[in-house]
Amino acid sequence: MHADFQRLVKGQKIEVTVPLHLVGEPVGVREEQGVLEQIMRELEIRCEPREIPDSIDLDVSNLGVHDVLHVSDIPVGANIEILNEPDAVVATVGIVRDEPVAAPVVEEEGAAEPEVIGKGKKEEEGAEPEKGDKGEKGKKE
Repeated sequence: MHADFQRLVKGQKIEVTVPLHLVGEPVGVREEQGVLEQIMRELEIRCEPREIPDSIDLDVSNLGVHDVLHVSDIPVGANIEILNEPDAVVATVGIVRDEPVAAPVVEEEGAAEPEVIGKGKKEEEGAEPEKGDKGEKGKKE
């Protein structure tokens, strides 16, 4: 176990990470069969120790399909400074599209297997004679 202790000075701000919780059901999920995807789960903030929130709750109920919630859209108190990039994506509502699946081609019964062309030598022709076999040249009639 490891613990870091830090002396706190009155009026000095510290940097901490707080969790982000999405609250509500987006319009895009409820009415347009979209899917809510939370990209960012924690937020880096700077504030006085007594003002550190347990978490930051974000209302996503107004998000439609293809809408994006950015860090700059997060409402925080005047004494809290967000350290993440303002254009970073927190959450978005997208649509999962099913790709059309082609129906499998039904083959007739007894269909022959496809012929393999150009793969190795045929066993009957061009096969090298075994060690003890002299082939056709060495045979005497």
